[in-house]
Amino acid sequence: MQTIAFQGIHGANSENAIYEYFETEDINTHPVSELDSLFEVIHRKEVDFALVPVENALAGAVNGTYELLMDYDLRIQAEVIHHVHHALMALPGTRIEDLDCVRSHPQALAQCERFLQRNNIKPVNWYDTAGAAKDLASEKVTNIGALATTRAAKIYGLEVLAAGVEDVSFNYTRFFLLGHTDPERAEAN
Repeated sequence: MQTIAFQGIHGANSENAIYEYFETEDINTHPVSELDSLFEVIHRKEVDFALVPVENALAGAVNGTYELLMDYDLRIQAEVIHHVHHALMALPGTRIEDLDCVRSHPQALAQCERFLQRNNIKPVNWYDTAGAAKDLASEKVTNIGALATTRAAKIYGLEVLAAGVEDVSFNYTRFFLLGHTDPERAEAN
């Protein structure tokens, strides 16, 4: 079974893009915390492939990726375009009205700014979207929410209060699938 590394933790948009590209969830995903480490694990062949973010339609180029592409002799296997969606989540039983603030990556917060303002929810910068969900689940705080993927809500036992809360619908992230050999794709039925 193939193993594909991505930056973030389980439930990240990068992981969703992997499942979407390979058209199956019957693959191993390998979370890596830093972009540099992502390039290292594929370079050392600890994983079969790595999915790296290249640019976002709203935030622009991921300059760190381009710099690292120059430092490593890796083959770009494929381009993956992933439609990014954000969901507001909280502990089960929490209502939107109960939330004082919501945590997420600064980019996600900026992409949902009007929604948060309409609902009088204060944005709080967090290191990662899925990380905000994971941390909220472990802290068990009822007046705080998280913006992340619906997959993150499922993984960490949170309840989705509202899905598709991004202010604009054209939020896409472009990724490169890096590796040393050609990837296997799921057989179409």
